[in-house]
Amino acid sequence: MAVRCLAAGEALEVTDGVGGGRCFSGLAPRFDFLLFLGRVCIISCIHSTAMLRFLTYSVLKVSRVQVVEPLPAVACQHRRCLQTSNVFGTDESDQSENYFKVFSLETKFDVDTSELSSKFRSLQRQWHPDKYASKTETEQAMAAKESSVINRAYRTLKDPLRRSLHLLKLSGFPLEEGTMDVDPEFLMEIMEINEKLADISSHDKMSILKAENEAMLGHLRSSIATAFAAKDFEEARKMTARMKYYVNISAKVLQFERERGI
Repeated sequence: MAVRCLAAGEALEVTDGVGGGRCFSGLAPRFDFLLFLGRVCIISCIHSTAMLRFLTYSVLKVSRVQVVEPLPAVACQHRRCLQTSNVFGTDESDQSENYFKVFSLETKFDVDTSELSSKFRSLQRQWHPDKYASKTETEQAMAAKESSVINRAYRTLKDPLRRSLHLLKLSGFPLEEGTMDVDPEFLMEIMEINEKLADISSHDKMSILKAENEAMLGHLRSSIATAFAAKDFEEARKMTARMKYYVNISAKVLQFERERGI
């Protein structure tokens, strides 16, 4: 409440601080001035009571905030961490996950598969959803997400073709459909192998073709590793494109063996 005397013996201006106010003439306040003061006091009391209720509610609400234990640090190794105030940060499709970092491995083509498998099992135990059954919904979502990423990373890195494709993408030289010109002579060679596959009916002949195909895949793995080590990404793309065809042949050989119970 504000009281202002405009001039001695002229007027007395009183405001209640919420937009209301009146002026009273004369040297002494009249009866209606006293009523106005009572109104101002009542409004002030109401505001004070409302503020007290608000503060009490705020204190009680803060006292009920649940304390969430910090999540394992591994979640921060390969992408933006999940925090209670920032659920997964940005859309993962906008980021390029480095699956090597999921397992704390050096980003290179040659991978120790035994070490990879060991770290995979360790992380799976750490992030298994069953361990988070009694946790908060945020932690359960985090565990499910991390478990999915770990499985996807393992499937990628344990397979030489997928590993090479992933490494090419991380290096800025992705191999996508229709972006690589394949040597016509090489394509003729692949066609001849497929024709042999179609004509083979005996297990012995299929075993010979399987051994030849595996030898070629071994050669390609070595060439790809050398290319990546030399940072010759165009050569790595070329060899990876060829590997796709031989991996397809391996799948057909496997189908042949399954159909015959081999």
